[in-house]
Formats: sequence, structure tokens, C-alpha cells
Amino acid sequence: MSQKLWKGFSKKAMVLAGSFALSASIATSAFAETQPFKDVPTNFRAYQEIQYLSEKGIIKGYSDGHFGVNDNITRLQALTMILREKGITDFLM
Repeated sequence: MSQKLWKGFSKKAMVLAGSFALSASIATSAFAETQPFKDVPTNFRAYQEIQYLSEKGIIKGYSDGHFGVNDNITRLQALTMILREKGITDFLM
């Protein structure tokens, strides 16, 4: 595949795309009003999706507690999220 396919994708775009893909299998539920990442306020438009994916271990953010909502995502990060969502955990990072 061409690198142009992934160029320009941001983390927030991938989270939104992932949330739409997962929405078919996600039951509606109330989310705790805790803030999983320092840079994602509870009134952020994708807060619930980020919270859900974080609770499921699909996304983890940075070790300093930030998510990086405006950061671009790499192909490796996208693949890692897909593998985690599918329950495949025996891969090396």
C-alpha cells in the first residue's frame, strides 16, 4: 500500500473512525465522568469514544497521561489498535 493512504490521518480521525466501526458492537451505557487523559476534557466531542476505547485497552495514550488529540497516528499505532480490538495481544511493540 502507498504511504499516501495513511498520510494526514490524525489520532482523532482514527479514534472517530474506530468508534464508528465499533459502534455496531457497543451497547449504549453510561460512562463514568472520570477524565482518562489530561488533554481530553469531558466536554470534548469524542470524549465518550476515547473513554470507551481506553477502558477496553484499545488505546493507551502517552506515558505522561496525555492522549495527543491533535497528533498524527502512525501505521504501527493504527495496526496496534486494530489488533487490540480483535483481542490479539501476542505481538511485540
